[in-house]
Formats: sequence, structure tokens, C-alpha cells
Amino acid sequence: MLLFTPEPTKANVERLRRPPLTLIFVALLSIPFVAPAQKATEAKRDAILDARDAHGLTRLVIAASSGDTATMNALVAQGAGLDVTAKDGRTALIAAVQSGKVETVEALVAAGANLDLAARGTGTPLNEAENHGETQIAALLLASGAHPTGKSVGDTVCVRPWGGEGFCGRVTSFSIRSVAIKVAQVVGCRDGCQAKQECSAGRTVGGNGIQPGEQVAVPSWCLTQTGVKP
Repeated sequence: MLLFTPEPTKANVERLRRPPLTLIFVALLSIPFVAPAQKATEAKRDAILDARDAHGLTRLVIAASSGDTATMNALVAQGAGLDVTAKDGRTALIAAVQSGKVETVEALVAAGANLDLAARGTGTPLNEAENHGETQIAALLLASGAHPTGKSVGDTVCVRPWGGEGFCGRVTSFSIRSVAIKVAQVVGCRDGCQAKQECSAGRTVGGNGIQPGEQVAVPSWCLTQTGVKP
């Protein structure tokens, strides 16, 4: 006996493509339900973790300031806000840079702290590291993706206090006292710009003085231009 198989219609095909209602119901049941009371409890816990003390400091900023990496990691694990600021605008990462503890900075970077949030009077974490001669921390921040400050290692800067003439080059190192620059170009100074003890290490520039390829260390205030495109 031949069985009659009806020709599939568009409606039948669409019906077959739809998942059974049972499967949909089971899938909905698998979605975790967070009760309003639980959400309120979590929000209250986060508020406590990020609360400022009488000095305007959060617990995370205090731990970072003292280089207490263990306490800091525990607070982060509990849900403390990585980028919540103290009253003075400092983030935990800026405070960690100020502590001078590389491992504390590393922990916050690994946890996902914002590398470029700035505080008034302090600047970004990288600004703070460079301005206080924390070269290892500055290198760590740059390697982790922090935006260069324009006078960071690898940036091109110019020293042109001789009426717009002078030299430009790439920053090779940065300390609290000086910026080391590998000269790439002498601008003007055809007859040699006069020696300046601060801005040319006591040497003339151009002529028989400083030439491209040489290294010169100058105070940061001698930089007339930063973040120059090579």
C-alpha cells in the first residue's frame, strides 16, 4: 500500500524550523534570575567598598598609596571600583605610581585600570611616573598601552630657545632631572647657536657643536615643543 505524503507547504516548513515551545521554556529557565533584593544588596556592598573616608580617600586608593598589593587585590576581588577617584581626583593607579611599587602598578594594570585617567595637578599615571623619575613604571605603562605624554620615551621633541633655532630628536630616557635626547635634526644654527649650560649641555649647536646622531641631556623645561611628528 502506498502512503500519501503531502507536499510540504511554506507554512509546514516554517513550523518545522521553529524550536518546540518546550525547548524555549527550558532555555528561559536556565537564565539566572537576580532578585531585586539581591541587586540592592550588591549595590550597597559596592557603595561601601568605594566610599571615601574623612580624608576623601577610598580604601583602594589608600591600599595603592601604601603599596599594599595584597589588600588592594582583595578589594578588587570583592568588587571595588578600579577607577573610582578620591576627593582630590586621584585614581588607585595614580596612587600606586606615587607609591613607587612596580608590583602594585602591575596588579592594577592587569586588573584593567584605566591607564589614561588624569587628576588635576597630577596628570595621568604616566605624567606622574615621568615627573618623579619612575622610569621602570613609566616603561611599564607605555608597554601596557598608556598614551604617550609627548615627551615620553620614543616621542620626538625639540629644544629651540635660540629664536626658534636649535635641535630636535627622539627621547631615549626620562628622569626627574633631565630628558635624554638623540638628536635627529639641527634647525638653523648655521654659524652655531651659542652654548647654553642648561639647554645644550654647555655646547654650541650646529657648526662645530652638537650634530645629528649625538645624545644630549637637558632639563624638561628646555623643551620648546613636544609630541612633534618626525
